[in-house]
Amino acid sequence: MRTAIIGPLNSVLLKFSSLVATIGLALGSVLVFAAPADEAQVEALSARSTQHDRRLDSADRILREHTEELRSIRNRYEGWMLGHDARLRVIEERQRQLDGRLNRIDQGFNSTAARVEQGEKRVDGAIDQLREQQVGTEQRLVDLLTNRTVGIASAILAILLAGVGGFLFVRHSLRAAQSGLGARAELALSSIRSAEERLAQADTRLVEALTQQLVRIREGAESGSANSDLQGGKSADRAANGASNAALKSASGSPSATGPASSQLQQPQVDHTLAIRLADELYRMRRRLASLPEETRGVVSLRRSIERLETELADHGYDLVDATGRPYVDGLTMEARFIPDDALAPGQRVISKVIAPQVNYRGALVRMAEVEVGLGG
Repeated sequence: MRTAIIGPLNSVLLKFSSLVATIGLALGSVLVFAAPADEAQVEALSARSTQHDRRLDSADRILREHTEELRSIRNRYEGWMLGHDARLRVIEERQRQLDGRLNRIDQGFNSTAARVEQGEKRVDGAIDQLREQQVGTEQRLVDLLTNRTVGIASAILAILLAGVGGFLFVRHSLRAAQSGLGARAELALSSIRSAEERLAQADTRLVEALTQQLVRIREGAESGSANSDLQGGKSADRAANGASNAALKSASGSPSATGPASSQLQQPQVDHTLAIRLADELYRMRRRLASLPEETRGVVSLRRSIERLETELADHGYDLVDATGRPYVDGLTMEARFIPDDALAPGQRVISKVIAPQVNYRGALVRMAEVEVGLGG
């Protein structure tokens, strides 16, 4: 296509150039070989020559313009052809990729079709085999029913009699088993109640020991002793089933002179370790008390002991905060672990479980709560 366009253009340019050259040679020959008769003819010939020169210049200028235009057209055409060739190569590459994909799809389809055909053949064979087995079974059943009608009737009667006897035997066995199961269940329930009672009694002893120790600590602090600690509280705590092993040391202040004539009382520094451990034990006992049945022996005394221990902790300035069931909002002073909960609405956050309760001392936070937060969604 490019050769078909450029070839005619080049031929036109060559013909036009030869025409201009021929005209120039003819004019030159006329000017050289013509013998002017007079000055007027010479001037006329000079004017004609000048006019022909102008025409030749105009023709030459037009020829140059056409040449430049043709060159520009050729450049644009060559650029277009280069871009067209590049696009053709891209299209051919994409076509090759599509052909490869189609070939892989055809191969996968053929493989799948082959597997399906094999599976259909196996299924047809299995169905034929089952049909043959069914036909044989039906024939054997027909032969058995035809040849042994009397025997079947006798067998049915014997089965009925055996069924009645078996029913009576099974009913008797079930009654005996139910009585045995009832006795074992009653024994298991009795063991569980006994364990719950022992657990409640152990918790009651532990709470009473801790309460007595806290009372002694409070009485010692109220008596105005300069240095009192809760090391005895540690001993009582270890003695009561190892529930707590930390110590709560009471404040100790000593006047220190800042000058010859002035003194300043230092503020006491309180160790909250034992109080925090007691708070955890108290919260654990609350939860265990809630799980015990009301008819369990020792539950009432355990509840009263827990209430006395809570009162003693409150007298020492400590307060437990149970946030179970409260909505959770950002900015709360607690360590939260979020767990998805489908029972909550989308975006709703509720404290579902308290692992460790918040402990306050005289209104100030001394231990953040550890909680699990249900996240709706």
